Amino acid sequence: MKIPNKKAKYKKLAMWTAAFAVIIVLPDASMYWQQFKLRTEALPEPYKGYTELDSVIDDYYEIIRTDSEFIEPVLQANDSTIIIITGGRTEKASNVFIENNWYKFNLKGQLTDSLKLKFRQNENHHFDTFNDYILDTDQNTYRTWIINNDSNAIPIKNIADDRRFTQNEVENLLSQQKYLSVSFTDRISGEDKNTHKLFFLKNNTWHYLITDALFYHSSTYNQNDKEVKYTMTPYDSSTLFKRTFVHKEHWKESSFWNISKHLTWGTGNGSSGNGWDGTSYFQITMPKKNIYFKQFVTIDEDGTLRERFNYFIYKPIGGDYLLLNDIENRKNYLIRPKSKFN
Repeated sequence: MKIPNKKAKYKKLAMWTAAFAVIIVLPDASMYWQQFKLRTEALPEPYKGYTELDSVIDDYYEIIRTDSEFIEPVLQANDSTIIIITGGRTEKASNVFIENNWYKFNLKGQLTDSLKLKFRQNENHHFDTFNDYILDTDQNTYRTWIINNDSNAIPIKNIADDRRFTQNEVENLLSQQKYLSVSFTDRISGEDKNTHKLFFLKNNTWHYLITDALFYHSSTYNQNDKEVKYTMTPYDSSTLFKRTFVHKEHWKESSFWNISKHLTWGTGNGSSGNGWDGTSYFQITMPKKNIYFKQFVTIDEDGTLRERFNYFIYKPIGGDYLLLNDIENRKNYLIRPKSKFN
């Protein structure tokens, strides 16, 4: 009777187990290698105390964030004053309220005046800030608060009550007037055609006319001359707002054996792209001291950085504050000295 060789049996089993392991692991070798490298790349000590921009705490400076649901520029009212515009919708009981706010800040970044207009959604107001004026194109009024702090609404006159201007007439008007509003209103109640109101400034007074022309005004008239002039310098070469370090934290490649990965191939959602999730670390140079913060970043396999937030930077001449405008997400960050230092 032949006695089984247990040692050979165990050896054969080990070989099959090793081969099976290689088959399972080999397709994910690059993923495991990247994950191993990340474990050896510790975050340098100086960056461990950084927080998100919204959470920065400093003894000298404070960061004021303003949000808006509306796309409105930050305005340069004069050499010493900017205007930040905010707004949004709130619900109370069965009513929806729309609130529009304009805030004036001086060179120290301190609030000097504000205008707040709140109304129910069904009251039909539409505010459009254009250069030195705030227009309500639904109510045919405008305000000069930007110029003189006067919050009273001034009626806008229709230059010809019963006339409907043709496209040629409107184009001729555009060639003569310097300022025009940036948009048309919706169809006027009771009109069969798509009739619009066109607002324009003449002799320092706002007027409007009615036209049923399918007219798209020239781009030279839809720019706001009062918009602040931002600096958009690449973060890696800027001295005012500088990215100082990028830390890779997680390799995004999924396992070869991930069934959902294969199901999403070819869908165009980029799920099979490799790279890293990580954190960018920034330094903001202020007159008295530096401000430090961090934010999430994705890094492509070729090293391309993709920031979730990108900032337009405004530094006033002779001013003590810095304005960061995250235009895509409609957020402003005003970095200013705390009141006790002004």
